[in-house]
Amino acid sequence: MPARTTVLVVRFFAFAIVGLLVLGCRRGGEPTEVQQLPAPDPSAAPKARATPYHVEQDREFPKDWSARREGWPCGYLSYREGFLRYHAEGGCDAVFAERIPTLGHMIEALRDAYGEGFALETFTMEVAQLDHFQKRLTLAAATSPKWDNKRGKAKGQERFQWGKSHALVVELVNESGALEELQTLFERYAVTVELQSLEKLFIGQVDELPFGPWLIDQGVSKRAKLPYDAMFWFALEPNEPPQ
Repeated sequence: MPARTTVLVVRFFAFAIVGLLVLGCRRGGEPTEVQQLPAPDPSAAPKARATPYHVEQDREFPKDWSARREGWPCGYLSYREGFLRYHAEGGCDAVFAERIPTLGHMIEALRDAYGEGFALETFTMEVAQLDHFQKRLTLAAATSPKWDNKRGKAKGQERFQWGKSHALVVELVNESGALEELQTLFERYAVTVELQSLEKLFIGQVDELPFGPWLIDQGVSKRAKLPYDAMFWFALEPNEPPQ
C-alpha cells in the first residue's frame, strides 16, 4: 500500500476513535435525570369511615339483630324479619323528637348490615319513657266523650272487657297527632305509621302521675283515671304510589 494511502487510513481511524471517546465521555459525564416520585402520603390512603353505630347479629339466634350508638343512654333497636323494636332505657332526658336522628341512623345501620331482604313491617315500643306520648294519650282520653274519667275505662265497657278500652286507646292515639314524630322517623322508607294494637294498658289517677301537674294545668281533674302506659304495636304500611 502506498505511504500516502496508509497515512490517510491511519488518520481516519484515529479521528473515529477520538470521536467515539469524546461522545462516550459526554454521555458518561452528563447526569441522567431520574424522575423522583413523591413519597406516598399516609393521610391520603383510603380509610374505613368511623361510625359510632354498631350492629350485631345474635350468634345463637342469627335472625335476631340489634343496633346501638356508642355512649347513647336512650336505648337501642332490635330487628327480626320485618319486626323492629325500640328498647328505651332510663337515664335519658331527651324527648322523642330529639331521639329521632339517632334512631334513624340505627335503622340505616341495620339495613346496611342486613343487606337484601331488609324490610319494615311492624314497630313496637313501650310508652313509659316517652313523655310526649303519655301526655298526648292521657289528654286525648280525658277530653274524649268515649272515655269514662271516673271509672278509668271506655264508656259502656263491662267488667273484664278490656278489649273495648284497648280499641278506644288505639283510636285516640291515631287521631291525636301523637304519631307525627314516628312518621318523621319512617318517612324515608315510604311507609305510613298507624297504631294497630296494644297490650299491658295501665290506668292511673292524674294526681299520682309524674306529669299530673301538667294535666291539671290543662284543666283535667286530679281525680280523673286515664290510660298512661302500654306496649304499642305500630303497623308500617307501604304508601300507595301516586296515580
